[in-house]
Amino acid sequence: VVYRGCKNIIATLIKNLGTQKLILILPTNISCWLILSILFLLKLDIRKGFAILKGIRWNFINCLKTLRKRKLIQSTRKISDQELFSMVGAKRKISYYLGKAFAYIMGRPF
Repeated sequence: VVYRGCKNIIATLIKNLGTQKLILILPTNISCWLILSILFLLKLDIRKGFAILKGIRWNFINCLKTLRKRKLIQSTRKISDQELFSMVGAKRKISYYLGKAFAYIMGRPF
């Protein structure tokens, strides 16, 4: 679940975000996954830590395939990133995501 979650979130961002948002969001997202992986490894939850690294690695290995899909999706887009984000949810501060990650690592509900 962790591997596929990481893999699919990164691939979805690459395929669906416009170029400007992608440049802003993708490095942050991958950095967060890397930090989460390190925290799992420090907690000795080796399976989850390596599952995240494997999900990130999958996206690098399959980059050309994902970029081909991106080209098709971007050519058929009907709405902008701004419209999409307004439909998907409210803006949240980084502290929300950090709290969520901490709760996940500690095995507690958020």
